[in-house]
Amino acid sequence: GGINVLAGATLGGGTKINWTASLRTPEHIRREWAAAPHGLGALGPDSHAFSAALDAVCSRLGVAAGTLMSGPNARLLQGLQQLGVHGEQLPRNCLSQRCSAYCNFGCRSGHKQSSDVTWLVDAVRLGAHVLTGVEAQRVLLGPAGSTESGSDAQVHPRSQQAAGVLALSAARITPGAATASLQQLQLTVHAPLVVASCGSIHTPALLLRSGITGGGNVGRHLRLHPAAGVISFFEPTAEQTAAGQGAVEMYQGVSMGVFSHAAAGWQEGGYGAMVSVPAAHPGLLAAICPDSSPGALKQMMLHLRNGAGCVVFARDSGSGSVSIDGVGWPVISYWPD
Repeated sequence: GGINVLAGATLGGGTKINWTASLRTPEHIRREWAAAPHGLGALGPDSHAFSAALDAVCSRLGVAAGTLMSGPNARLLQGLQQLGVHGEQLPRNCLSQRCSAYCNFGCRSGHKQSSDVTWLVDAVRLGAHVLTGVEAQRVLLGPAGSTESGSDAQVHPRSQQAAGVLALSAARITPGAATASLQQLQLTVHAPLVVASCGSIHTPALLLRSGITGGGNVGRHLRLHPAAGVISFFEPTAEQTAAGQGAVEMYQGVSMGVFSHAAAGWQEGGYGAMVSVPAAHPGLLAAICPDSSPGALKQMMLHLRNGAGCVVFARDSGSGSVSIDGVGWPVISYWPD
């Protein structure tokens, strides 16, 4: 057994290849953050500042509902309505009402408001420089200076502080070389402030490679909201068959456009199941399909145009961890709880 973890690296990070769902932080999560033992009142449901921050983010990303329904989303919404349970369109950070089902590989039109066309553009306009094709190897540390002051420094005294980043360019073949030789360039960036934003897997790996453990907490508390997929198959109508169409056209149109929290238990802490529609690229489905034989997989793929996919997200109450191997690559240890 195990769990598939889809991960990669590109300019814009996860926002570049996600499914554009843009839900605000739910009230039950904000209540949990504000309560003991977290005590993060600044993020609680009564925090006007945090609510204003969410408003600003949604505005900059153009978050809105109203995308044209694809076959699988229309089927899910119809079923939810017939059951008389919650179902609604998802707010999405996309400027187009007619979306491709393949935006989880990046948006070629630029309508998807991922970080590379929003926040990073804003940063460049203010003078920031963006480097691509390099990987952060470790955070450079120096002696703690006078910048660390105030109550936090008194409660958490530190002997060192971040002073920059050591990075390595991606391996590349030298043009015109008589023999193929891979070259990598080392890059050192000195900075008074360093933000580690490499996602939930590579951020702890970067910090651990740098000797930063946070008292043993770095790499702990990994949560993945495990998900399971379900595909239902429908019979095409005579008109659809005559037109060469499938009953649903599962891999056409917007992917995640409808959701339901009817079984999510949001009022009881959210340890239930949220239902939505996944990205359904045929290659992605073939890679993660658990069919037991090549013949069964082939039959499923042949009838995919008649299928409607549904994904069930669960909130995990336990957690996993991220460590690093002998060369510094992340190693995930996780099992749903």
